[in-house]
Amino acid sequence: MSRNLIIGEPLDERQKQVLFATIAKYVETGRPVSSKVLSTGLLRKLSPASIRRTLQDLTLSGLLLQPHVSAGRTPTDSAFRMFVDALREPGFSVNTDDRDALHGSIRDLIPSETGSWREMVRLLSDLSTQAALVITPAVSDSILRQLRFIPIEGSRLLAVVVTREGLVHNAYLKCDKPMERDELERIHNYLEEVTAGHTLNEVRHVLRDEMLDAKKRCDTLRHRAATLGAAALESSRGSVSQLLVEGRSKLIEQPELEGRLQELMSRLEEKARILTLLDQAAESDRGPLVIIGSEGGEEFTGCALVAAPFGKDGFLGNIGIVGSTRMNYSAIIPLVTLSAQLLSDSLEKEEE
Repeated sequence: MSRNLIIGEPLDERQKQVLFATIAKYVETGRPVSSKVLSTGLLRKLSPASIRRTLQDLTLSGLLLQPHVSAGRTPTDSAFRMFVDALREPGFSVNTDDRDALHGSIRDLIPSETGSWREMVRLLSDLSTQAALVITPAVSDSILRQLRFIPIEGSRLLAVVVTREGLVHNAYLKCDKPMERDELERIHNYLEEVTAGHTLNEVRHVLRDEMLDAKKRCDTLRHRAATLGAAALESSRGSVSQLLVEGRSKLIEQPELEGRLQELMSRLEEKARILTLLDQAAESDRGPLVIIGSEGGEEFTGCALVAAPFGKDGFLGNIGIVGSTRMNYSAIIPLVTLSAQLLSDSLEKEEE
């Protein structure tokens, strides 16, 4: 027999069974779930009376809502949170076809091309039937792999900045005089020595200090090398991370978002507000961050976000899926987990 449930007290196995069955049916249909539906479906082994009593207990505890006496129940944000936390346990995975599709898309990803990122996010949206988003890596936060200067004509140089993750930035520079090949080689060797293992932001500080020291010591080569390097990196400051969102139209098909769609769309367009939610993802040690309804603020009521950071040596970017709280978490959490892992692996291979 189901015991009376005290608010905040752990659920017994029967209460979990009824709650999770209610959530599963609501995710499937989007409609309030009645005891009759449960007794003839997922909970055939339980008596209708037992199901009704348990539903009543769960409603009184705040895990289910009943709009009116004759209506079925719908899960609250607290119920979805309990359900999602249970999904953290091993046992859920991405099906083979979806896994292969993601492998192919991320294998072909060109990190420096926005269109390539969009194609990958569009695939994630199609696989999840929700909207998908990515915060692309910023060049400045990436570790410098190579900085080279190529003579063009006269005293002009093409500066080529390449990061370990395969991001590329080019800049045209003008020198006070043409540069000889052996001088450029010494500059390349010097820059490689002082910038190894640093992000572009860190390299800017290193080169500034090198310029000051070289000037004091009247070291012309060091000063010229540091000056050229700083000029090349200064032009990359505008190359920042991007927020890319695909699949907005899929949210129109979800009736529970009716009346909230415009607000959600507005939120998806504002990078700063999404970043505020995603900041927690880099700190999560339990897999993807899952934000459900009011956990993301009043404007996020009825919506959910599943996101995970990707990259090596700290935060580089974030991949996620956003939609209704009624999303299929058991499929989407593994999908986001796999996407982040594949992106991390792909960007790491760019370093080799």
